[in-house]
Amino acid sequence: MKKVIRFAGFKDVTNPEMDGKAMSFPFSVLDCSLIGSPEEESSASSHRLIVSISGTRLAVWGLTGDDLPKVLFEYGRRHIAGMVEKDTLPDNFTIRMPIITRDTHPGPCPLELSRLGMPDHTEVIVEVRRQIGFK
Repeated sequence: MKKVIRFAGFKDVTNPEMDGKAMSFPFSVLDCSLIGSPEEESSASSHRLIVSISGTRLAVWGLTGDDLPKVLFEYGRRHIAGMVEKDTLPDNFTIRMPIITRDTHPGPCPLELSRLGMPDHTEVIVEVRRQIGFK
């Protein structure tokens, strides 16, 4: 079975006391077989993903302006796609990705910033791998 993940923009949700940055990426997930059907809108599950980066990692990677949401979105997109693929996406509206720190992501930013896009109206199609037996 294939599912489509639809992302729609982003919002800075950084807590004033946080040493770093946090961004929210709203998204929905829908079974591809329902695209174009009368059940499409009512069958989609809506969520928001919170992706955070520590102040130290932010400084070392030198992310500013539009580069920050692009990088956080890319990590978040991969995180959500992996959960959908493994059929482990929780029902919660808010999903928090583990914070990006020097322990979790050592070294310079491994992403080519020029190849990253903004999260506006991004769609990702994922093949869901169902496990047979008990989870």
